Order: sequence, then structure tokens, then C-alpha cells
Amino acid sequence: MKKVLKWIILIVIFMLIIPFLVCLFLIPRELYIRENLLTFIGLIISYYSLCSSIGIAILIYYIQKRDGEYEEKKKIEKAKATLLLEIENSFENLFSTPVEEINYQENKEIVDIFDKYTVELKNTLSSKEFILLAKIVNSICKCDKEEIAKFLRVWIQPIYLSDYQSCLVRVNDFNDLLNKKVYQLINNLGNKDENYEELDCIYDVKNQKVCEKVNKKVKIYDKGLCVVDAILGDYDIFDRYVVIEGFAKNDEYKGYYKDRKYNGKGILYDGNGDVLEQGEWVDGELKNGVMYNCIIHIIQGQLIYKENSPDDPYDSTEDFDYDIFSQYGQLDLVSSMIYELEMDIAQNGVESYYVFDFEVNNNKIQKITNIRTLADFLEKKNKELLAEINDVINDKNVMDDIKISDDY
Repeated sequence: MKKVLKWIILIVIFMLIIPFLVCLFLIPRELYIRENLLTFIGLIISYYSLCSSIGIAILIYYIQKRDGEYEEKKKIEKAKATLLLEIENSFENLFSTPVEEINYQENKEIVDIFDKYTVELKNTLSSKEFILLAKIVNSICKCDKEEIAKFLRVWIQPIYLSDYQSCLVRVNDFNDLLNKKVYQLINNLGNKDENYEELDCIYDVKNQKVCEKVNKKVKIYDKGLCVVDAILGDYDIFDRYVVIEGFAKNDEYKGYYKDRKYNGKGILYDGNGDVLEQGEWVDGELKNGVMYNCIIHIIQGQLIYKENSPDDPYDSTEDFDYDIFSQYGQLDLVSSMIYELEMDIAQNGVESYYVFDFEVNNNKIQKITNIRTLADFLEKKNKELLAEINDVINDKNVMDDIKISDDY
């Protein structure tokens, strides 16, 4: 626009100078006589009137064009700023909010804003940038996690698609998670010119490591401690990335993996964080170790309590035999299991139920330890369940139903 203005000024100056040049060099002297002077002056006035009209027209055109461009620029800047704000809010919601607190409904309005400013965005973005922006908007609106993951660095994607996504909440700046194309697009919308850095480590606000890439593995940290040092990949039945090989700690298991299964030393936990099994694992099975709090039903023989023998309080008869009902920590996994246990106890009597720990060697139970009656165990562990069992035993209607079913 400045170049156009310069040319306009030059043209106006040139047009003002032309009459003097014409008078000086081209018009014969005899035309300056008195009778032709008025005619000549009229010509000069007409010329300058014409020049003024042309100049005013050019000036009006220039002002209108400048105002139009200014308004268009304002619209474009508003479009960029508005959509950038929506994208940043959506990314903040998706990446920096705990999974259970994410409000997916907040992301729905972004499509309407994108549609409103489509023309302005097309005028300022390259075709590739516009297509990428459209993909981002649609993925955010649909809450398509797999598509959203593609906007992240390649090594961050498996973390985002795994159960360890929650670690990303602690990241200082979600822009550190983005891949190069998305980062540059965000910069363009914000009129920034910042260089993209190839990062192998992401930090939190306290400058502590959150996650890092080490060759094919990723490491994830929690309060300075490494909770994952493994290769993540593949999908499980819930469409989540899982640990392929290495070490990992989560609510369910802490230990080593190989070929997606527990392999090596590890500890398996129940839903309350209590240990279910621990020891050496092979292909997802406990090979050598301990199984804790197994509820058993004596089907033959009996256990004999020994007083003053706290280390080994029970002997058994030679015909002693039992069935394993379940581990206590697995009862909450299937709601029907508690009901089944209550009915079995009502039928067989609570005195025939115990809780054992089993020592396992080469996938076989080798030794029974830590023997407790189920009643004593529940008295310390779950008084509510013990009360429910006693209510069932004392419920005459339930007992009558059990007796009738036995008769049949």
C-alpha cells in the first residue's frame, strides 16, 4: 500500500508540472497575446480541474481500498484469535485436565466458530494449514482420541492412548506435546514466530521430568520416581495402548513385562490396593511366589486348632481336602460372587470356610500358610460383609429356599 501511495503522489506532481513545461517549451509566444490570454487561462483552469477530479477520485479509491483491507485484516485477525482461543481451551481441557474431570461438551462449539470464520481463515492460511485446522476442529468436536493423538509428538502418542495419560496433566505447557505441523499452525494463528524444538523430555512446572524418550522405550515419572520404563504399543480390548516390554507400575500391577504379559518379578494388586499375588511371573502366570487371602471351603476332613502355637496354629486330619472359592480381593470384580459366597455359606455353615495364603512353586501350590477362619478374617477386614453373611444365615426364608432346592 505504501508503494501505491508513492506512485499516486508522483503522478499528481507530474500532472501539476506538465502545464508549466508545456507553456515554457511547446506553446508559441504569439499565443500569449491579450486576446488569447483568457482562452489560455481557461484551458489551464480546465486542466487543473480535471487533474483535481482525477486526484480526488484516486484518493477516494485509495482510502476505500485501504479501509477495505484494514477491515479484512481485522476480520482475519479476529478469526485467528477466536479460533486459537477455542483450540487452546480444548487442548487444555483434553491434555491438562484429569481424565475423570474432562468436559467433552465444552469442545462441541468449536465447529460453529470454525464455520463462521471459514472464509477469513482460507484467505490467511495455506491450503495445507487449512486442511490441518479442519482436522483438528473435527477431531476435537467428535472427541476422537485416536485422531487427537496424531496431533502429538510421535513418542507421546502411546502415552496419551494408554492408562498413563494422566501423567500429561502435570506438563508445564501442552504446546510441548504437539507435533511440528500443529505447533507451527498454532504459532501462525497467534502471529508468533517461535522455533519448534525436537524434545526427548517433557517437564512439569517444577522442572521435574514428566516423561522422556529413551531409544524405543518411554519413561514416565511420578514425583521424581520412574513408574514406567517400557515399550508401549498395540491395543487391548479397550482400545488402549499397553506395556509390551519393560517395567511398569499401575494400580493393578507393579513389575516386569514381556510380550504384553507379566514376566519376571512382579506384584498383583486388588481394587483396594492390597497385594493379591507376588513373586516371579511367566507368561502372565505366577510361577513362584505367594497367593494371598484365598477363601477356601473344607469339603472333607477338618482343621484342628492348636493352642499356644501362633506360628503354626492348625493341624489337619489325613482325609483333609478343600475347594478354593476365590481370592478375597477378587470378590468385588464380579458382583454375583459375593451373593454366591453368601448362599454357599448359608448352605454349608460359616465354620467350614477359611482364608489361606498359598506358597507357589513351579505353578503348583506347595504350602499353606497364614490360616484364619473366614469369620475372624472378615471381622478385621470387612465387618459389613460379615454382618450380611450372618443376616443371610439367620434369614428363615433364605434357609427354607435352600432346603427346598436341596430336596429337588
